[in-house]
Amino acid sequence: DEGWTAWENGLYATAHEKFTEAGGVEGLNGLGWTTLKMDSLPKSQIYFALAAVGGSDTLTDAAAGLAIVAWQQANHDTSLMAANYVLRKAPNYIFTHDVTITKNTVLLAKAYDEYHLLQYANCITSIQQIDNAFTANVNDPAIAQILINKLNLLSGTGS
Repeated sequence: DEGWTAWENGLYATAHEKFTEAGGVEGLNGLGWTTLKMDSLPKSQIYFALAAVGGSDTLTDAAAGLAIVAWQQANHDTSLMAANYVLRKAPNYIFTHDVTITKNTVLLAKAYDEYHLLQYANCITSIQQIDNAFTANVNDPAIAQILINKLNLLSGTGS
């Protein structure tokens, strides 16, 4: 609890210390989220992967973190697997320690993964779960550009 309180208050060095002391799956999950906030993506991915195989109630949070951090590092197979797990286990996922991280965050990671893995039909479906007004034809010769433009728009990185 002390680790999560520190994390929620932006005290990531303190959170890191508390999660290290706590150990176990919850500690690994907390370290994953903490090192993600501290911009140490490789470490974050390791912590999430360890927590995700450890079971318990933290598994969905660890898998959500793994989906996000693996996507950010272009580990699309790992990210997609983790995203699919989260969406299967918690279709309305919300990370309780940061409610801005939701099923849509996971869906966006999933859609980017599908794009990069050339799974365009799946990518369209994932995008439509975020924006049900989106339409695209997988056979359109410009489908790759259409999808990346939409993904970048949804992520706030494009127009």
